[in-house]
Amino acid sequence: MTTTADGAPHEPVVRSRGKISLGIAQDIVRRIALDRLSAGSPLPTEQAMASEFGVGRASIREAMRVLELQGIVEIRRGNGGGPVVGRRGPQRFGETMTMHLQLACATMRDVNESMIYLEPLSAERAALRVRDGSADPQMVAQMVEESRRGMARVTEQNLSSHDYVDSGGRFHSVVRDISPNPALDLLTEAVSHIFSSRTAQGGASLFSDKTRTRLHFDHIRIADAIEAGDPDAARELMREHMTAASHAIFEVAPDLADDLVDWQ
Repeated sequence: MTTTADGAPHEPVVRSRGKISLGIAQDIVRRIALDRLSAGSPLPTEQAMASEFGVGRASIREAMRVLELQGIVEIRRGNGGGPVVGRRGPQRFGETMTMHLQLACATMRDVNESMIYLEPLSAERAALRVRDGSADPQMVAQMVEESRRGMARVTEQNLSSHDYVDSGGRFHSVVRDISPNPALDLLTEAVSHIFSSRTAQGGASLFSDKTRTRLHFDHIRIADAIEAGDPDAARELMREHMTAASHAIFEVAPDLADDLVDWQ
């Protein structure tokens, strides 16, 4: 890990002020990003890092602990073990968010409201991409197909609550993929994970077949608006869909809205 993906040499960035371990942690994150290292990619050993940065192994261990807590790295034990790039993503980010949301006394209603504002942005941006001709036609076709598949799945017998929520999530994910934005997508998917992970075993499991069918039919209407390149319709249909979904959940699980978000 001494060069970037294009072969340029790395220059360790360790600030003279503040904790040395924090500077090392920041440099490791910078290198993982520049080298585009995927989860499971090996990192230099503790001894190699200590030699490279010119610090004691205690500073490296402290930097590793910081990154391990954030899920950026994992420490594998036993023979052939050592630090590797961790499994990061929206779910892990959402789990970190729950700690701060709990401290802020945020409720599930607060989380749900943020989804009602965030998801329509993704639908609007996707439709804008279609309208200006920059959207990948295959991605748009995949979104339309997923909206139809979702309707087919929801009519299946014995579809579990988890599978029902997962099916809906796939459609929303494909919508975001049409016009990706790393910051917006990470935030939207993290918030969605916080909410869905607490409703897959609760409110959504109590939805009637009629409600499930209605919500998945919304996906078809949203997909059609995006495919037509109509950002206003896509945004409003998604807002109506998210509002209807929240009403359905809070109707069957009225106590959920005021539940404080717990750190998981």
